[in-house]
Amino acid sequence: MALTTSRNGSPGRLDPGVAASGATAGDAASLGEAFLATVEARGNAPAILDDALAVALTWREYGAQARRAATGLAALGLRRGDTLGLLLTNRPEFHVADAGVLLLGATPFSMYEETR
Repeated sequence: MALTTSRNGSPGRLDPGVAASGATAGDAASLGEAFLATVEARGNAPAILDDALAVALTWREYGAQARRAATGLAALGLRRGDTLGLLLTNRPEFHVADAGVLLLGATPFSMYEETR
């Protein structure tokens, strides 16, 4: 998955068919590309653990869910260079949404509710 740009450099469209094949996270030009390279390299290794320290998502599952989130966010109008505030608890869905924003070339802004 990659965000394409037009000839004039304006944000383009999300292309879920494009992968970071062969690239390493260190070679990536963006955080989204680094994420995809890590997904490709780590595959079925644990990526996110739940509160009981059991595997909630493998890297492959994390990548697939982040791609779906990015596609949905793009359909809602989020584009490269935009900023999106996320107000979620610390749970797997938070990380999926965060990565989905990065895949679009947008900037996630995390907000946390203070509980007492």
